[in-house]
Amino acid sequence: VLNELNRLNIKDPQGLFSGRLDLNRVGIFGHSLGGDTAIEAVWRDRRLKAGINMDGGSYGKLLGSGNKDRLDSPFLLMSHDGSDQALQSFYQRLRTNAYSVTLKGSKHNTFIDFGVILPAFSANSTTQAESRIKQALGSIEPQRAAKIINAYTLAFFNKYLKNQREPLLDRASSDYPEVLLESRGKLSNKY
Repeated sequence: VLNELNRLNIKDPQGLFSGRLDLNRVGIFGHSLGGDTAIEAVWRDRRLKAGINMDGGSYGKLLGSGNKDRLDSPFLLMSHDGSDQALQSFYQRLRTNAYSVTLKGSKHNTFIDFGVILPAFSANSTTQAESRIKQALGSIEPQRAAKIINAYTLAFFNKYLKNQREPLLDRASSDYPEVLLESRGKLSNKY
């Protein structure tokens, strides 16, 4: 994808992207296996300047048990209550600019948009089906979870891709008491 974007930035046959893409400030994020993919991609491709793993698991070389390799790029791990031990081990091996955000009351599926569109499903589903869906999302209200996830995602990428000051990443926020925030490494505003 980055190769294709670079090609379009140089010469887009339709003229939509030519000279308009800043490919020196590209980040990646994903949920679950997509989060594991974000780790692997940032590790393998230096064009990706920062990454976020939203409740990923333990797939990929860097998350494998016994792996001692480290990631040097800024990275944010978002996790549900009681998250995977592989992610915590990986977090300890990050060299600089590392964050761990745990969202209280969340579950694995909290990090996808299913909870936000739940009202549309509720109109046509049984009480039992709706109950199973809500169980999979955790106890945090879906719109609240989406607001928190969006705020931390934006703050992280603003800091590491746009070099903006982002106090949300400096310490726990009274605006988001549901968040347990850890940070480690150099944590400067410049990358």
